[in-house]
Amino acid sequence: MYEPPQAPALPLSPDPRKPGWAKAGVIVGAVFMLAPVLGAVGTANRMSEAFKVLGSSGIGDPHALGEKIGEVLIVAIVGFGLFPVGIIVLVVSLLKLRKYQRQAAALPGDARV
Repeated sequence: MYEPPQAPALPLSPDPRKPGWAKAGVIVGAVFMLAPVLGAVGTANRMSEAFKVLGSSGIGDPHALGEKIGEVLIVAIVGFGLFPVGIIVLVVSLLKLRKYQRQAAALPGDARV
């Protein structure tokens, strides 16, 4: 009975898909870290609308002014709330990417992908 020859054992290499996820995490983390800038731009935009309401109706309509100030606070909270998430994603992704680079550097020259 014929038995096929055994393939030589190759050294273990890191999964080639994982560094891609780490690189994507770095990009996502950097974008999330821009959230405070976008929050500040949104806050300035909403505050100008609040001042328009204040200028058009005066202090006679505090409810309309309160609604616009509430929108300002929501935009600011979202912008500054995403910043810690961005830092966490960025740090974890950079650590993972560094780990994969060290693993790839430890492989013999022929086994690198």
